[in-house]
Amino acid sequence: IGATIGVASADFVGRARNLYRPGDISGTYTAVGAGLAAAGGGAVARLRNARGVVLEVQAKQIGFMASVDLSGLRLKLAR
Repeated sequence: IGATIGVASADFVGRARNLYRPGDISGTYTAVGAGLAAAGGGAVARLRNARGVVLEVQAKQIGFMASVDLSGLRLKLAR
């Protein structure tokens, strides 16, 4: 996960697609396609892992942030 330095905070919310078992969400995610702008000052990113799970994540920014790179994000399901 990389980020351009800036003064900001961001809350991320999203949706998972192609999720058939809870464990499918675990893994390293890479960016799929270009980031999209969303209404209300947010941005949408699409990420996919090796199991085919696609996360569509929206960040609502507060303050100034030039960019956030979520490619390489790792998720692990807590047990």
